[in-house]
Amino acid sequence: MLFERQQYQIDCVDNIVAVLNWCDVRSNDFDNLQTAINKLWEEKGYHQFQKTDKKRLDVLMETGTGKTFTYLKSIFELNKQFDKKKFIIVVP
Repeated sequence: MLFERQQYQIDCVDNIVAVLNWCDVRSNDFDNLQTAINKLWEEKGYHQFQKTDKKRLDVLMETGTGKTFTYLKSIFELNKQFDKKKFIIVVP
């Protein structure tokens, strides 16, 4: 199977990695996750999304836009960059 990579999927994975680069992922210290997300929003100029105070990263994409590919690509990148090996994906 061949999948066509879309720029928004690559941007999503890059944003996740960028946010986690500001956290101490290797020590599982995510105390500054909200600050890291806010920095990314300022740098990228994201204003169309709603902010929350919860410490979590959500990937919100429309049906048929490649969420599964984006999740898997994120997992491989997080393994490569931060040596993480366990992941939980919650799907409604």
